[in-house]
Amino acid sequence: MLLRNSSTIRIFTSIFRRNHRLIDHKLYPLHDRQSIEYNQLVLKSRQEFISTGCLYLPHFLTTETRSNILNEINSILTNSSQNLYNSYVEHTENLYNTSSPETNLNEIESSSKTIIAFDQISHESLLRKIYSWNPLINFITDVIQIYPNLYPSCDDLGALYIN
Repeated sequence: MLLRNSSTIRIFTSIFRRNHRLIDHKLYPLHDRQSIEYNQLVLKSRQEFISTGCLYLPHFLTTETRSNILNEINSILTNSSQNLYNSYVEHTENLYNTSSPETNLNEIESSSKTIIAFDQISHESLLRKIYSWNPLINFITDVIQIYPNLYPSCDDLGALYIN
């Protein structure tokens, strides 16, 4: 990165400090890709990802960040809708084809899912900032070994879902 003047340095430093408070950098030194700690984290994370298919990063977000993001999500959810369905009605043909005669096909089950699409998340949202933060993208790239880069989706609706 080429820094041309002191105002650019101040802006860069300000962005780093903001992100530095968003995640726990002692546990997750994503800001220092060349460090031993970062490389150990990548190796450990890669092993977990390969063995489980998932990557769990406990305490990745600071308590304050987590609280702020939950508040952002809750404010979006106040304008959400719910769709309930009967899985029997939705999947009758599949149920008849895959069920044994002893199965009660008339049993009603309920299921719900709330999805917040990317375009519903404010550009000022902490979640959006973390999602598009280059050190996090680099970390995920290093863990799953997609080179040269992992690119965020450019889909305005489906780039990020909150379930």
